[in-house]
Amino acid sequence: MEAAALETEALIKELEKSGKPKPWKIAINCGHPGASSAEDRRTGHHLVLDPLVEKGDVIIVNEQYHEGWKRELARATIEGVLARHPDLAAVVCSNDDMALGSIAAIEGAGLRPGVDVLVAGFDAISEAVEAVRKGKLNVTIAQAAKIMGYWGVYSAFLHINTGWMPPVETIPAPVVVVTKENVETFAPLMEPPRWDLWKKYGPTLTEAFPK
Repeated sequence: MEAAALETEALIKELEKSGKPKPWKIAINCGHPGASSAEDRRTGHHLVLDPLVEKGDVIIVNEQYHEGWKRELARATIEGVLARHPDLAAVVCSNDDMALGSIAAIEGAGLRPGVDVLVAGFDAISEAVEAVRKGKLNVTIAQAAKIMGYWGVYSAFLHINTGWMPPVETIPAPVVVVTKENVETFAPLMEPPRWDLWKKYGPTLTEAFPK
């Protein structure tokens, strides 16, 4: 939820810089209906957008779930939105595949994604990172998937072998807002295992199994 709010905040900053007149017409591509991650990210989008709607700065012209978070479904949705709202200002998406589908729809309408219609995604998959480099995708969110996987397996190992239990219910992993300004430098932040971040939650192997 917090990461989706960061994504949406970053998109709003890009809209401010673009000089596009308000109210901005924005479409939301949500994830798989009922999935907890889809609902959390939708909530994060609305945490930022709803106050702007109340102020009259934003008009949400379309909001739709997409089964399987699929690119082609998002593309079809945004094609329909652009047919009704050729002055669409931005699309916020709950994953990168839907963002890439939105980019395809924008290009199909003869518009420039990232310029005529701004786009935000989530996950920082390689194709999306390249789209950020090219200026077609304005924002994506890197979640440190490698760190989450590493810490998850490491936590299970410690629990089974030492009885260790985490001191908190949730161990957060780094979240990075990726834009054109930092697209070349964000990757090193995602490399495991980042023991400097882990040390507040549990022991290293050396500490857990001293010689």
